[in-house]
Amino acid sequence: YTDLTEYLQEIASEYPDLCILSSIGQSTQNRELWLLKISDNPNIHEEGEPQFKYIGNMHGDEVVGRELLLRYIYYLLSGYTAGDETIVDLIDNTEI
Repeated sequence: YTDLTEYLQEIASEYPDLCILSSIGQSTQNRELWLLKISDNPNIHEEGEPQFKYIGNMHGDEVVGRELLLRYIYYLLSGYTAGDETIVDLIDNTEI
């Protein structure tokens, strides 16, 4: 949990114009339930922009989903800053 929290905070700090990290509550173990929003305008709800939600932690012992999403977060954010046209189009036109 500590490593996950630190990683998400680092990502949010490294890409502040593309993502925002927030908590949507706490688990029964008083751990934050993190949400990372990725968008070209992460602090604004853009009316009419499609929204897509990925969930990687349905059950605590299913770690593959979480690991894949952490990799996907990096892939999207680094691809956007590198100018990958497909990723730029996705992030500019979708709230993830």
